[in-house]
Amino acid sequence: MTATRARARVAKGPSLVFLHGLGGSSADWRAAISLLPSRFRVVAPDLPGSSLAPGSLPAWTPAAFAAWVSDLFRQEGLRSPHVVGHSLGGRVAGELASDNGFLSSLLLVAPLGAAGYSLTDRLKWKAMSRTIVLRSVPEAQMRRALSYGFVVEGPGKRGFVERAMAARTGPSAAAATEAIERSVDGVLEAPPLTERLRGGKVPIGLVVGSEDPLVSPEEVQKLVRTRTDARLFRLPGQGHYPMLDDPRGFAQLVERFVEEIEG
Repeated sequence: MTATRARARVAKGPSLVFLHGLGGSSADWRAAISLLPSRFRVVAPDLPGSSLAPGSLPAWTPAAFAAWVSDLFRQEGLRSPHVVGHSLGGRVAGELASDNGFLSSLLLVAPLGAAGYSLTDRLKWKAMSRTIVLRSVPEAQMRRALSYGFVVEGPGKRGFVERAMAARTGPSAAAATEAIERSVDGVLEAPPLTERLRGGKVPIGLVVGSEDPLVSPEEVQKLVRTRTDARLFRLPGQGHYPMLDDPRGFAQLVERFVEEIEG
C-alpha cells in the first residue's frame, strides 16, 4: 500500500517521519508540522488501518507495521530519518530501535506497550477496542470515548473526534474498526518496549503528558530505566495528545530534540 501523506516537504535538511496513533491519521500531525522550520523534510504517512486509509497488513503486529514503515523509507528514499511516533506509532517506531546507523533518532510520544500490561489493563484495552462495541455504541457515547485522553477543549480535539467518527460510520467503517481491534491485540501480545529498546544505540527521546490516562508517566519512566541515555520530556498539564492540544509547543520540542541530535 502506498502511503498517503499529510505533508511531504522536500528540503535539504534532516528528514522527519511522523507515525500517528491508534484510530488516528496523518492529519493528527498537520498543525504541528506546519510550525516546523522549512529546512526539514517531513513525511507523515497514513498507516494501514488509519481513519483516512484503512488498508491492510498480513498481521496487525508492531513488527508488521514496522516492516511497512521500513518499506516506506525505501519508497521515499529516506536515509537516516528521525522518527516521531505517537501511541501505537510510538510502539511501531520502537520496533525499529535496533536499526543502528539507519535511523538518526526516535522520539516516542506516549508509546503503547511501554512495559507490558497487567490482566486488568489487558481486559480494559480489549473492552475498548472490540469491533462489536465500536459498531454498536450510540454516537454520544462514542464521542465521549474518543475524547478520552484530551485535556484541552480546542480544534485539535474536535478535529480528531470528527475524523474518527467519520471513519467509524463511513464506507470503510468495517475495515477501520477491525483494524483497531486487531492492532490492539497485536500490541498486547508483543514484547514490551522495555525489551525492544534494551541494548539499542539509536538516540531516544520519550514524551509523556503528566495527565495522560492511557500511558502514565510512571509507565514511561520504566523505559528510562531500560535506556538510561534516553531524554525524558514530561509535559505538565498535557494528556495523551500533546501534538493536538499544543501543536506549537510540540513542534518546538521536536525541533530542539532533532537539532541536539544533529549537533
